[in-house]
Amino acid sequence: MITKALLGYESNFFEIVTDKLKKVYKSVERSFVSFGYARAAGELARMGKYEDAKRVIMHLKELK
Repeated sequence: MITKALLGYESNFFEIVTDKLKKVYKSVERSFVSFGYARAAGELARMGKYEDAKRVIMHLKELK
């Protein structure tokens, strides 16, 4: 392990931090994806394509 070579002892600190950062990244990514799908569905509905908008929202629900 790198921390043992550098610090002289085993440490899970870096693994803990990277795991937390990965979780934060995934939640931010999911938020942006949800926002994109909702925006696309809104634009489709605005254009009168209600069935397509409904399909987009249903696809979003499948992703969650």
